[in-house]
Amino acid sequence: MRYNRCYLESAQRFPDTPPLEPTDVELFDLVDALAESPELRLEVDFEVGDLLFLNNHAVLHSRTEYEDFTEPELKRHVLRLWLAMRQGRGLPPGFWGHPRSTGGGPGRGGVAPRDVIAAQNSVGLGGCRHQR
Repeated sequence: MRYNRCYLESAQRFPDTPPLEPTDVELFDLVDALAESPELRLEVDFEVGDLLFLNNHAVLHSRTEYEDFTEPELKRHVLRLWLAMRQGRGLPPGFWGHPRSTGGGPGRGGVAPRDVIAAQNSVGLGGCRHQR
């Protein structure tokens, strides 16, 4: 599920966008209520060295606001790494809004698992594996 209510509502400014129906707004309200529900929600208080792995296409998630430090040595340092799943689920056609692979697996971007990289390299070398 790809859900960003602000984007969905702001798309109304484009003339080719179908107008939102009352049932659409009702659905948005339901998704928002469920996402904010304490029974379904998980808030994570990150500490130095923490890692979080999640499937961007299977977990509805967001970030909360934070106040950063002014001192460079205390500033927040966050890295995001997109990993390609070996056999991930496919995405609906047009998911990206432009031509791009929607099939599951490493073909649609992200860092591919080592065995996929090795297999691709061996094909490029005429079937021979390059030893280091």
